[in-house]
Amino acid sequence: FFKVKRHPNLIKAITFDFWQTIYIDNQELNLKRDKLRAFKTWKYLTGIGHNNLKLGDVEQSVQTANDFGLSLWYEGLVISIDDCISEMGKVLGITFNSIENHTITEIMGLATLETAPPLAPFIETQLPELAKKYRLGIVSDTGLTSAKFLRCLLLRDNIISHFAALGFSDEMEYSKPDPIIFHLTLKHLGVAPSESVHIGDLIQTDIYGAKRAGMRTIQYTNESQEQYANEFKTDNQNLAADAVIDNFRNIKLVIDDW
Repeated sequence: FFKVKRHPNLIKAITFDFWQTIYIDNQELNLKRDKLRAFKTWKYLTGIGHNNLKLGDVEQSVQTANDFGLSLWYEGLVISIDDCISEMGKVLGITFNSIENHTITEIMGLATLETAPPLAPFIETQLPELAKKYRLGIVSDTGLTSAKFLRCLLLRDNIISHFAALGFSDEMEYSKPDPIIFHLTLKHLGVAPSESVHIGDLIQTDIYGAKRAGMRTIQYTNESQEQYANEFKTDNQNLAADAVIDNFRNIKLVIDDW
């Protein structure tokens, strides 16, 4: 379903959220991913001399890193994977050097590739059609999976070529709902906010942030929103998207109507 408010300016660009919009993750994959992260980190650390480490302690350190990252995200701050790994070290009583930090960062990202979420229904067929008419981009926050590995997912699924700009928070050094991350991505696309629409699942980050940036908005509804709905702090919790969709099958019709 969708509800559209008409605007006078034509749309020239579309930006998408990554998680729960382009890719639909779930709790089962999250648990499997963190188990894999913990096991491979434990194997690595015991292999370089930390022989007394217990797997359970490393599992707890991964959970601590996730919790630390989420606490930053809920405040609208950029999640630094280096800081998350530092939190892991505090739990384990280890101060990681640069090589160890890099290796654990790789372990975090590779685990995501091994437990990759599926693409949202219909988006794989709609992206090439949208790219014929609009400039496409991504505006997304990152966590324990850095932008490098999100690019790998896009490349592996043969959809990266449809996007002319990729705005990931760990590279942009800004996080949603800060309008700057939207503006920087739109600058790469060469369009004004009034000529752009952002599609994402969360009111508190995607819709709120894009509206602050001067963009039109489409909320993609799925089961993930409820998990975070009451966790964010904004000065206006009653923001409504300009359109609401529950699948991408008719997305071009919604945007073309503007």
